[in-house]
Amino acid sequence: MTALENKDYLGAGLNASAMVGEQVLTVLTLGEGKAAQQCISKAQQMIDPLLYKTTVISRKTLGADGATSEIIKKINRLTGRTEEVIHRVIKDGKIIHKDIKYRR
Repeated sequence: MTALENKDYLGAGLNASAMVGEQVLTVLTLGEGKAAQQCISKAQQMIDPLLYKTTVISRKTLGADGATSEIIKKINRLTGRTEEVIHRVIKDGKIIHKDIKYRR
């Protein structure tokens, strides 16, 4: 069981570094025989929620083309600093536009 699956990790007082280490070990153990890029991608998916908080702010009205617009902020949990801001436009369930407004 990984730190993300076991809520007791947070209650046990493990800091972010310890949880990240646990996640990396889990990915390396499960990644035997897989391409390195697949392991790195999986590790990032598992570790990002521990290190970053993501907030999504949706525009209240649809655009002229009927699409929804969102601003996505990725905030570092340790420092509280905004690391990335992305603008994304979705129409009929598909992303039709996405650009990075800010990246630290």
